[in-house]
Amino acid sequence: MKNKIIYLLIGPKGSGKSYIGSLMEKQFDIKFVRVEDWVKKVKKGRQIDDETYLSDAFKCIENSVRTVLNHNSKIVFESTGLTVYFDQMLSRFREDFKVVTIKIQADIALCLKRVKTRDQSIHINVSDDQVNLLNKQVQAKNIITDHIINNNSKNINELTSEIGIIIKTETQNENPWLNIKFSEYENHMLEVGQAQVLNNLTEEYLKEYKPEYFALIGCSTGNGLEHIDNNITKKVFAIDINPDYLKQTKIRFENKINNITTCCIDLQNEELNLSNIDLAFCGLILEYVDPEILLKKITKTLNKNGKIVLIIQKNKNTSFVSKTKYTSLESLSSIAKEISENTVAIICKKLHLKLIQKKEIQLNEKKSFLVFVYNNPSKY
Repeated sequence: MKNKIIYLLIGPKGSGKSYIGSLMEKQFDIKFVRVEDWVKKVKKGRQIDDETYLSDAFKCIENSVRTVLNHNSKIVFESTGLTVYFDQMLSRFREDFKVVTIKIQADIALCLKRVKTRDQSIHINVSDDQVNLLNKQVQAKNIITDHIINNNSKNINELTSEIGIIIKTETQNENPWLNIKFSEYENHMLEVGQAQVLNNLTEEYLKEYKPEYFALIGCSTGNGLEHIDNNITKKVFAIDINPDYLKQTKIRFENKINNITTCCIDLQNEELNLSNIDLAFCGLILEYVDPEILLKKITKTLNKNGKIVLIIQKNKNTSFVSKTKYTSLESLSSIAKEISENTVAIICKKLHLKLIQKKEIQLNEKKSFLVFVYNNPSKY
């Protein structure tokens, strides 16, 4: 899940970590997680230097962060960075996620002053002596971080600018799908008329093949899932790289579809751990990944005689991504590549898939959809 980012603010108590985390959420839409809310629940009257408490606290933080990342592509949280339990947690996070560490620096005396005047209801109460001791330990440990923010006297505009530079640096090679708002994607697809066509195709193949297990690959916000018949389809898997799209899918369909599971997966780099799929619908996805890698993953999920619907876009003297007022989608041009009918045929033959249907749907004079239905004659 290296497509997901943890921004970890590290610094002494009172350095302004919570304030900067709140700024990152407000100005950059990165969810700020207040770990002290979780830690308070496991403290149970124990001292802040109690080893069992520290062990329990970091277990709680790690488990909770992982849960939050199931529904968010980026989060930010804070820590003083002390104890071996922090080091162990950080090491495990780095195995599974992209972790960006940011040191928040401030004068020790200023830190103490801030601690005395801040809202104690959202922080764990500690004495002045404990604050000074902890902050000296933070200074002594001197963790090496990816970035440093000096927060002695910067105003909100200066901090926002500095945070923005850090985020831009860290996300310049990020998958652009993670930065397109679901509302912009939906409106773009409606404007160019592609959402309606994909919706109709989903309905058509659900009715024709009546799958018990159905996978919508690259589901966005669930376009077409309103056609699921709970009397026929017993399990639905909605798969996408963008957790915000999946969040909307769940909001819209969890009370309409009896058994729906949303899966946040980078289809290029992560395994597709599904099985017994009777119908997989894959519309306009092959252009954004290595098609052979993805088709091999999908084929492994299919039942004997399971079907896979593939939709690719055919362009004539025009760009793959249509121009609309929703300019964020133009970033997709950096990763999109046109896939030919021949490429699909070669890969599917290699995977022993049998073509049972092919058609072309004209969108306009420059674009059309090529639709293929393949059968998996035997278990992969």
